[in-house]
Amino acid sequence: MTTPKKQKTARSKDSPPCAAQDHAVVQIKTALRRITTYGGDSRDGEPTRRTQASLSRHSNVKRATLSTYMTPVESDEGRNPGLENLCRLAQALGLPPALLLMTADDWSRLLAGVQTYIDVISGAGGETLLAFERETVGNTEYRGYTRDLVRDATRMATMMFGHGPATEHASSIAANSLAMPLSQLDPSVRGLAMAIAVHFGTSANKSDFMGEQVRQDAEHGAG
Repeated sequence: MTTPKKQKTARSKDSPPCAAQDHAVVQIKTALRRITTYGGDSRDGEPTRRTQASLSRHSNVKRATLSTYMTPVESDEGRNPGLENLCRLAQALGLPPALLLMTADDWSRLLAGVQTYIDVISGAGGETLLAFERETVGNTEYRGYTRDLVRDATRMATMMFGHGPATEHASSIAANSLAMPLSQLDPSVRGLAMAIAVHFGTSANKSDFMGEQVRQDAEHGAG
């Protein structure tokens, strides 16, 4: 008796595009093209051109495959590297995989989070925030259990941005704070790390996703 082959689940042509994926693809293309243009090993203190052949050899990613990741940014052609190849390339380049994915907007939000944290601790509410950190994330005994982490991130968001934004973006604040391995960081930097996560959460734009979710829910309800 023959076992029927499993059908591959293909993405529907009617599925809406994912803006985050589109932005990440552009960033990967841009980063790899820049690095291979002028990011090779230095000679006499001067960086040299890193060839695709060199990157392919060091990353163990086939050159033909690598070239498909580096089509012009404005082109819709080319492939997206899977997680394994993305990590291989990052390791060969000596950088975290996240840096190949972070867009200018991501960097702007991260740096804005740092600046907001500095502004808050330098202002009238600074001592309150620092005292909160010492009692929670900055404490060496802090374990960062899920419920405690979400609660503390929400409290920090309220201190930094007010009750309204903290409530409006509660789910994004929770997601960002839980995605960060806070308990593995040195206690001295956990407050800043949480502030960055909180800023990412409060500045998240979920409108496109939520709009699509509402549409899908409506269609399912109609069915």
